[in-house]
Amino acid sequence: MGAIITLDTVGLGKYVCDHTARVINAFKQSNIFPDLEITGFIHVPEKPLKKDFSEVLGIGIKGIFKSLSTKRKTIRIMLTGFTKFGKIKDNATGNFLFGDGKSITPESFGFIEPLPKVINRIDKMIINQFGKNITASALIKNKVNLGRVYNLENDFKLELILLRLPVHSDLLNKPQGDYSKFYKNSKYKILNGDIVQHILNYALRLTKPNAIISLGVDSSMPSNYFDIETNIFGLDPKYLNGSEPLYLNNLGSGINTDLAYIYKISSKNLKN
Repeated sequence: MGAIITLDTVGLGKYVCDHTARVINAFKQSNIFPDLEITGFIHVPEKPLKKDFSEVLGIGIKGIFKSLSTKRKTIRIMLTGFTKFGKIKDNATGNFLFGDGKSITPESFGFIEPLPKVINRIDKMIINQFGKNITASALIKNKVNLGRVYNLENDFKLELILLRLPVHSDLLNKPQGDYSKFYKNSKYKILNGDIVQHILNYALRLTKPNAIISLGVDSSMPSNYFDIETNIFGLDPKYLNGSEPLYLNNLGSGINTDLAYIYKISSKNLKN
């Protein structure tokens, strides 16, 4: 049947997916990370075919590259996936990007080196979109493996930054474990327990991406459907015992059509 791409038919759900989408959109709108121009969130099915996942994500990456390559020779795209949560015992997003959608220890968040089979899959995804005349290697900075770097034709370079996030909504209490590295260099106020926002803040300061595609699972979706989300609300206060979650300068809510536009002009599989 092949992958089918839809626009905001599932919705972000006002849980951690919605929280993540709002955080990255707030970072973009605030201009605290001036290199960041495009952000968006894609919901994937609980058990997608790897072929469909590669096709959909590859289209987005290629579309972002084409959009930004008129301004620069190096394009940095951050891809984020989640760990397991609730009934989702092996998160398809973490599994696709790293080969592990189960681990939930502090050491399993942030920059995790993908398994060799995953590296091969990601490289193949890029080759399918950009052609075989490329070279690929690990993206290393400060002795940390951040993802993959591709040298393309005409001296262009594509950097894929891979980041794994916890499905964690208890923003008022710092969870157990060593999260110290994710709390450094925060120049604005964030709730102490907001691990998702801290990890993203830390990662963006280190890598300075031009775009972010965040990926999450929605178990209600058909196995070949991928939903590009556009309506952003943020975390529902009910998950914080009624307290309002904190976003940078209260930004990030509303409509974000960055990825919707990319897929509209890049994909023949889009279903409105």
